[in-house]
Amino acid sequence: MEKRPDAPLLRKHQSIGIKIESESYEYTEGAVQKSLIKNRIKEEWKNARSGIAGTFFNILNVMVGTGIVVLPNMMLQTGKFLGVFIFLFDAFLATLSIYVIQTVSVELNANSFAELAAAQFGAVRSRRIVNSLLILALFGPIISYFIILGDIAMTTFPNFNWIVVKSAAIIGSAGITVYFCLKRNLAQISITSLFVFGSLLIFLSVLFGKYYSEELSTENFYSPIYSIELFASVPGAYMALNCHNNFFQVRESMRNKDQNEYTIVKVFGAAFTFCALAYILVALTGLSLYGTEVKHDILLNIAKEGFGGHLIRVAYTIIPLMSIPVLFLVAKQSLIDMVFEQEPGGPDIP
Repeated sequence: MEKRPDAPLLRKHQSIGIKIESESYEYTEGAVQKSLIKNRIKEEWKNARSGIAGTFFNILNVMVGTGIVVLPNMMLQTGKFLGVFIFLFDAFLATLSIYVIQTVSVELNANSFAELAAAQFGAVRSRRIVNSLLILALFGPIISYFIILGDIAMTTFPNFNWIVVKSAAIIGSAGITVYFCLKRNLAQISITSLFVFGSLLIFLSVLFGKYYSEELSTENFYSPIYSIELFASVPGAYMALNCHNNFFQVRESMRNKDQNEYTIVKVFGAAFTFCALAYILVALTGLSLYGTEVKHDILLNIAKEGFGGHLIRVAYTIIPLMSIPVLFLVAKQSLIDMVFEQEPGGPDIP
């Protein structure tokens, strides 16, 4: 330990601009270095960026939603051949659309859909219209997720007052959402993506366990059922891989995105393909298990009793709980852009 009473101590860490000044105090080199490292970590976390793997999981978080429970019934309506083709073709179209968005945004130097509109139409009003539409498009899924979480809480605790249980679930979910929405980008809430990915694996594992332990349906389900539900199922299958509202937030959170401007397209393509295959597995497994008796919500076919029944419901609860913050983050940034009318390349707004 060394005393420095004779002169002020002035230290400056050039890489992060931290200034330490004191007239007289006892210090150790280790303590000062520890403080610098701690501040550096805070600074790096403030500007956190995701690598390729982190970006991949962020995209999965945006795509995987509560609609996973309707996939087996959707496959029943479309038939196996048409259903598998729709999901794979949807992955191709989704990747192609991301390529178009990336190409146009790079050419126009735009970092949001609002900036794309402003660059094309040259009016502040166009920015406001696009941001308003984004907020409106996200409002519906957010509200439905809160309702789903409340309903899950009611079925989980049927012996309690339903108003208290549902209100507690919604308020608790809102608290978690607010906590994550105070972050600056998707990289800082990447833990939510890991929860969603783990929940998807649990959902698949429970279905696979039932597939190998229970009696399967003997029907082949190759042909579609020609009814009005078929026409409702096809758009639903295409919407299952919809995550384009979050494209710019995902790209912004990606580390070293300027080194190869089309890396983001490849990562999106990989995520679309993975998600399409996962959806196909869920749909085919559920259809093989319950056949024509499969419900619009496959959880209605799975008994609540037993470890598997509880586990798959917990996984299903985590999916909307961790997806809501991501949707809110995009809505928050659109709202900030509307209020402050941030110009392309302007100062960052927290």
